[in-house]
Amino acid sequence: VQDGIEVGARATFGFLNDGADSFSSLVLGAKYGWREDTAVTLSLTPLNEAEEIGVSLGVLNTQTFPEFDLDSQLHIGLLDAYAPVGIAIALQLRGSRQVHKQAIAYLDIDVTTNTDDAGEYLSVLAGPNVDVTLGDGLKANAGFFGSMASGAFAPNTELGFRLTVFKEFELE
Repeated sequence: VQDGIEVGARATFGFLNDGADSFSSLVLGAKYGWREDTAVTLSLTPLNEAEEIGVSLGVLNTQTFPEFDLDSQLHIGLLDAYAPVGIAIALQLRGSRQVHKQAIAYLDIDVTTNTDDAGEYLSVLAGPNVDVTLGDGLKANAGFFGSMASGAFAPNTELGFRLTVFKEFELE
């Protein structure tokens, strides 16, 4: 939108998931680049399967090491769409390394819990994925993830595959 501010929207569809609605959620968000390596976020979830509103506040940070980069995100989810009880807490750690001039490999670790009973709600997902530049701002990301720990809001075992294709563009 202007220097340091980004906005976006994400729609999630569940037609490949028997337990989800065909339209699962809509998230609207904004990110403000607070410093060169740190940003703060605000997200609103007005439409979702819980039919409740949710607000998420977050902080993102990037650290660069000689052999890899480490991105970290901490999000606090408020209201019923994110946390029917307590406050939802989500931490994502993402190590990345350039493996080819058009490919970046990642290892994601996602930890979620809830302030109501942190041990009961603890869920940990981990898995590798890769971004491949297809040309002219078009990228694809593919990877898989598996459950290391499953809390009350997560399936007992989870193994999944994700594929995302996206186009980067700038507003004039």
